Amino acid sequence: MTRRDRIRGGGIIASNGNGKRKSKKKQKPRGEVSFRSAEIKEIGRSLATLGLVRIKKGEKLNVRRRESLRRALAEAGEPLRWSEVAALSENPVDIAAGDVKKLVRSGAKSIERTVADELAEKKGEIKRLEKVAAQLYRIAEDPKVEYPTEVTYSRTARSSAEGFVIKTETLVLNDAEEALKAAKKIERSLPNWGKVRDEVILDLKRKQDTLKSLTGNLSDLVESWRGVLKDVLVTMR
Repeated sequence: MTRRDRIRGGGIIASNGNGKRKSKKKQKPRGEVSFRSAEIKEIGRSLATLGLVRIKKGEKLNVRRRESLRRALAEAGEPLRWSEVAALSENPVDIAAGDVKKLVRSGAKSIERTVADELAEKKGEIKRLEKVAAQLYRIAEDPKVEYPTEVTYSRTARSSAEGFVIKTETLVLNDAEEALKAAKKIERSLPNWGKVRDEVILDLKRKQDTLKSLTGNLSDLVESWRGVLKDVLVTMR
């Protein structure tokens, strides 16, 4: 026989033919999980956004932000199988905290790409508006244009309720005179529109700096969330 059972102290110990004990395989606290699904990526963006708020507003979680964090962590716990982690792991908070760090890092990178795209779009905004004015001048000077005709353009605007917004306007031109007036109006408005655009660019650059601060201090962020994370894991057991 290549294997035998030896009895010691009333217990049965599995042994191979060389007399060596067979080590028991440790049970994994959960099965395989993926951080690449659309659902997980969206949760990562939500957590990264909460991290940005923490940097801007200070470390202490108020009731509303604490509840937002709890909901985001609970949503993450389902696809990441934290119920299994809570039931089977000796250190469930440490495992979940590692997951949260990955989620926030992924979410921050996603937001960074969005901010970079917005920044590139804003930098070209005034030139696009200048082209709209030039198009209107061409329409006004072209005797072959059939009226009414439409020209649509977008620009950054400031809203008292929503902050900075994209305002899209469609001009319905009935004759060359209206086209000429619209062209001149856009030209006169460009300096003020440019100032609003510059404010948005500054705001986006600040956001880039805040994102760098966020990804550079992930351990501190996750550590500050451990209490809420522990509470979420308790509900998943």
